[in-house]
Amino acid sequence: MMANDSHQADSTSEQIRAGMDRARRQGRLPGRRRVLTDENIAEARRRLQEDGERLRSIARSFRCSASTIKRALERQEAVSEETQD
Repeated sequence: MMANDSHQADSTSEQIRAGMDRARRQGRLPGRRRVLTDENIAEARRRLQEDGERLRSIARSFRCSASTIKRALERQEAVSEETQD
């Protein structure tokens, strides 16, 4: 019984992996869609730095949480640092 469960789990994992690979080949990304576009993140950064607007206010205008804005800004910053190296 346990061997059958293990085999079924392996089979399911392989099917999921194959489906994700197929989606990537077709140009689709697996997982949840991003709430903010690159343009939204750039606008949020500008409003934060130039206008001095609060993170919470910016988030409210994009209908997301302040932590979502903060993570997006940090992620964009990390990507730009990687490309500079």
